[in-house]
Amino acid sequence: MLVKFFDKRGSGRSSGPIDYLLGKDRNREGSKLLRGDPVKTGLLIDSLKFKQKYTAGVLSFEESNTTEENKQKIMDSFVNVLLPGMEHRSNIMWVEHRDKDRLELNFLIANVDLESGKRLQPYYHRTDLNRVDAWKELTNDLYDFTSPNAPMRKQTETRKTNESKGRKGIKAEIDASISALYTEGAINSRDDVETYMKSKGLNVIKKTKTSMTFTAENSEERFRIKGVFYGENFRSRDAIQEQIKPRDGANQRDREQRISDNRERLSRAIKYKSQEYEKRYFTERRDSSQKSGVENISDQCHNEMDNLGGDISHNNTG
Repeated sequence: MLVKFFDKRGSGRSSGPIDYLLGKDRNREGSKLLRGDPVKTGLLIDSLKFKQKYTAGVLSFEESNTTEENKQKIMDSFVNVLLPGMEHRSNIMWVEHRDKDRLELNFLIANVDLESGKRLQPYYHRTDLNRVDAWKELTNDLYDFTSPNAPMRKQTETRKTNESKGRKGIKAEIDASISALYTEGAINSRDDVETYMKSKGLNVIKKTKTSMTFTAENSEERFRIKGVFYGENFRSRDAIQEQIKPRDGANQRDREQRISDNRERLSRAIKYKSQEYEKRYFTERRDSSQKSGVENISDQCHNEMDNLGGDISHNNTG
């Protein structure tokens, strides 16, 4: 599972994101409203005078589905981590998509504190990435969801950091197709990879121990693609599994340590964000003899993350 915020959106009318999520006639195939009211959310967003009126994003899972109970727990947990202490002062709509052979939980948030009327920006990349990333990694481990950081995902293609976005995109698209065909059992060796590339009009002009170089039809531009599918060691599925096993084994051995580290990282980040919200939105004085609101919020989120993976044995797709 990965978390993505659509950072170039938020300034237009609500019809844009709502029509995308549910369809213009509210009949988008594979779409299901899980929480919220599109009419009320739309009216609220359109009434705001802020430049950025809404925040939209998605929790995207490689898995095709999970249980309804898991979805509810994950949505609750995400909101509590994203907006600690502000959950009941926010308008959030959730829509499920399953039209791409994967589960997507889409969220649409009106950028306003419902009690004070002040502007509420749920996510700033620089300040909030660490907290959201800790939650993502913790949730993936607790539920055994596929992580973008899993060894197999890391290994399929080794990318250069200094390549243009266009070249990276071309190679990433090819690698995604080959990965999917490998998963389906349609590609089982480097020879199969070469055959597939030729079928797509790509000419393999050079092969090394770890890579393949190809050109597109009617083009002399060369692309070198490196990774587990493109080296000479990919002679069979068993050969790839032997390469992946050690990393997967280490990944599992490190799981408990990652869970512990990410719980601690998340707890610190939630406390910091709670303090920020406390100063901006909560003005009432608190009895110094009582536990502060920040501590209460932090404890609440920590307890919810403790319970988040309680039903791991029941998290298979359904």
